[in-house]
This record gives sequence, C-alpha cells and structure tokens, in this order.
Amino acid sequence: MQYSKTKMVILIVSTVFSFTSSCIAFYLMGTHFIYFYAISALGFFIPYAFIVSEYTAAFPTQQGGIYSWLRHNTSEQFAFSMNFLWYTGYLVWMVTLFTKMVFPLSYSLFGSRVHTNPLVVSNLSTFTLPIALLTVLLVTTFAMRGIKKILSLAIISGILLFSLCFISILLLLFVSTQSDYENMVTTLTPHVTTPHFFTTENMMLLSFSITAFGGLDTIASLVGKIKNDHKQFSKAIIISGFTTVLLYILMISLWTLAIPRQVILDLGYVHLGNIMYVLMDVLALQFAQILGLSTEATLLLQNILLHFTGIVMLIMYISLLSIISYSPLKTLVEGTPTSYYPKKLLRKNQFGVAYYALSIQMLFISFLIVIATSQFSNIRAIYNQLSILTNLSRSFPYFIVACVFLQYLAATPNLLFFKNKMLARLACISVIGVIGTSIIATLIEQFRTGHLISAFLMMSGPVICILLLISTYHLYFKKTIKIK
Repeated sequence: MQYSKTKMVILIVSTVFSFTSSCIAFYLMGTHFIYFYAISALGFFIPYAFIVSEYTAAFPTQQGGIYSWLRHNTSEQFAFSMNFLWYTGYLVWMVTLFTKMVFPLSYSLFGSRVHTNPLVVSNLSTFTLPIALLTVLLVTTFAMRGIKKILSLAIISGILLFSLCFISILLLLFVSTQSDYENMVTTLTPHVTTPHFFTTENMMLLSFSITAFGGLDTIASLVGKIKNDHKQFSKAIIISGFTTVLLYILMISLWTLAIPRQVILDLGYVHLGNIMYVLMDVLALQFAQILGLSTEATLLLQNILLHFTGIVMLIMYISLLSIISYSPLKTLVEGTPTSYYPKKLLRKNQFGVAYYALSIQMLFISFLIVIATSQFSNIRAIYNQLSILTNLSRSFPYFIVACVFLQYLAATPNLLFFKNKMLARLACISVIGVIGTSIIATLIEQFRTGHLISAFLMMSGPVICILLLISTYHLYFKKTIKIK
C-alpha cells in the first residue's frame, strides 16, 4: 500500500486527535486545561513524536514496534515484558471504548432523547454490556479482513471527524461572536492565580492530556505495512503533531467562549461518557435561540446535530477499535520471536491476519468488559474510573520508551532524524518528567480521595504483569535449552 502524505496526516490525526478529549478538557477545567495541553504538547507529544520518528527511521523494516526499539539496547526479556505491558495498556483502553459504544449508538438512534427521556436514560446501564459485547464481535470480525480494510475505514472516519470538527467550529464561532469583546478576552485567558493551582488534583489531569495525544506508537507499528518513504512518514508525524495541538487548543477555547461551563456542571446527568453529546446538544440549543427559531425547529436542529454526531462517533469508534484490536496484537505476535508462541496462535487467514490470536483477544476483552461493568453501581462510576485506569496504563510504556531512548543515544553515533544529540536528550528528559509527574500525581490523588482499589490496581498491575512475564520467560528459556 502506498499512501500520500495528505492521507497519512488524515490517518494519524484521526487516530491521535480525540474530539471527545477536547470536550472532557472543557468539562473538567475550561481554558485552565489549556495549560495542561500545552505542557503535554510541548513536554510530551512533540518530543515523543521526534523519538518515534527516530525509531521508525532507524528500524524501517522491523515490524516489532516497541519491541524492536527496546530490544536494540536492552535484553530480549525486558523488551518483551515492556512490549506486553504496552499491549495490556491497549487492552484496558479497548475495554473503556467498548463500554462507551452504548452512547454513539444510542445518540445516532434517539438523538437528544438519550439524556432527556428518563426511560432511555434508565436503560443505558442495562444495555451497556450487551452492546459492548456485540461491538467486540463486530470489530474483531472486521479486523480479520486485514489491514487494507482497516486503513480504508480509518481514512473515511478521519474525513468524517474533520467534517464534525468543521461544523462544530462554525457553530461555536457563530455563538461565541454574540459575547462582548471584554468577556471574550477574559474567558480565553487562563488564569493561574495561586500556587494551589498545581495541586495533585489538578496535576492528575496531565494524564488526561497525555492520553489525548496517545496513538503515535500504534500508527508507527503499521509502518511496515504502509510502504511509504520513511522520511515522508516522519514528516507526516510532525505535521500531524502540530495539527493535533492546534485543534485541541482551538476546540477548548471555542467551547469556553460559546457555552458557560457552569451551565454544564449544573446538569445532573453529565459524566465523562456523554459530555461530548451534551455539549453538542447545548450548542444547538444556543444556536437556535440566537436565530430565534421555534421550539419545534430547535428540537429538530438538536436532534439532527446529535444524530450526526452519534453516527460519526460510531464510525470513529469502530475504526479506532479496529486499528487497536489489530495493530498492538500484530506487533506482539509478529514483532517478537515466533518461538514464544504455540504454532496455532500464529496461523493466518487469507488476509494475513493471525485469526486465532485475534479470537483469543476477543474472548479475553469480553471477559474484562463483564468484570468492569459488574464492579460499579452506575454508569457514571464506570466511565470515570475506567478513564483514569486507561490514562495510567497507556502512559507508562511511553515513559519506558523514553528512558531506553537515552541508552539508544549513548550507543548510536549517528542519528537519522535528530540533528543534535543534546536536543534528543532534552526530548527524552522532557517526556520522562511530564509522564512521571502525571503518574505520581494520579496515584497520590487516588489515595487522597479514598479510591484505594483503583490505586492498588494502578500500582500492582504493571508489577504483577512484569513478574508473570519474567517467570514465563524463564520457564520458556529453560524448556528451550532442555529441548536443544
């Protein structure tokens, strides 16, 4: 497959940029969240994009992704353990996304009635599990059709995402122009008035902004399947990086200008799972009020916008889940030594997909979804806690990659992408510092707020995973020696 730079940018931006994340940022903190997006963009995303570009340029023919990157400067055991830990982070993320599928499906079918009709609201929790499990089956079946189908859907979903952003920006600009100039300047200026702004509660939000910029490693692991010039791929990553940063800052600023945040906070049915749809509903309402539309016309506009948003996000979720169902597993199974796995696990179908491994992944994710949805009493708790767990599990492997890149710099005389080793070291230190701060702040905040089970899972999960992998690796190693 050969992709133009424009298509590569669309593919990367649609994978990395999250329309939902911009809405969550506004909901959690308004324009104050721009500080954390700026810190994450400058301290994590852009430096990490350069690191990924260096790795993909240095290992253009290897499909192992994070395994290939780490194996070059560490032991095989460590590289495999970190690769598996990276993969488990995507498993947690997939569980979160699959449990959220009830929302785009519901809004595409029922529009604003999803959060205004008590009957529909009361049934959301009931249908979360069956819809999630059905979507797992659908996505796995689609992923088994191979990378060409997945990337084609990703391009379509990327175009739809840009269309949704374009429509939203036009509506937000129109609504925000009704504000007076002084109010606009005051609203758009994030104020940090006291040192108490940088509390653990606020610094925990760094994990949300880091996760909002995640996904570059997933696309990088597909580079072997996309036969583009690797310099072009690196340039596409950088262009996409700056595009994503600008989109986030623009969207957060416009949401803050157009909609009083307190109005959203006063709504009792808002949570991290449905915040985007509620904001689109309120935006349509304000737009209609400015135009002086009748009640019937206003309701029609709200429903049209929410139906469209639901359909776009439904396609986006299926596309994103297809990519992260396929790519991390491919990296784990095909990028690491094949002798680690039973031959049955490596069997491929006519589309070149390890269908048996994908089927096992489907069953395991289904099991995790059942466990996750049974542990919380209401739908708000499900999405709030799963979002925090996802943030930590996804950011930790980035931390490891940046740490090992320091070793790579020491052992590599000539860099292919970085022109200056000092700049490369600063990029590593920056990524390590930002992610380390977010992880520590998240753990402290979980203990402070009494979420002891979540804190324990965050701390023990990676440790238990690594210990199990090391034990399994040693058993495999001894068995291999005995056979020889």
